Amino acid sequence: MARFRELSDGMLCCQLQPTCCVVPVMTPHFVRRFPAERWGLHDTGRGLGVYYDGRQPVVVTIPRAAAAPDLSADEEAIAGVWQDYYRTIAIPSRRNEALRRSYMPKKYWSSLIEMK
Repeated sequence: MARFRELSDGMLCCQLQPTCCVVPVMTPHFVRRFPAERWGLHDTGRGLGVYYDGRQPVVVTIPRAAAAPDLSADEEAIAGVWQDYYRTIAIPSRRNEALRRSYMPKKYWSSLIEMK
């Protein structure tokens, strides 16, 4: 699952925890998908990343200290609204963790906004 978030400087950032080293393989897809945007892919488990400045993708090493980027105010507001919506529509008596895991494996839950 890849979800881009807007940083305070307007750049798009996607943090991933893939099982395999797929960030370099994913790069051509996102170059075609976002040709005019500045974006970055970050494999948090391997400390590997790809930075794209709108012209050329570059594979970079990202230290653990840079793992928590500054999000834009809009991005934080959207995340807050989504979390409120998710809590509002949830029916506690109908919670089904087994079904939830069948749709989205638990190892990816840390990437979901509603699980933070």
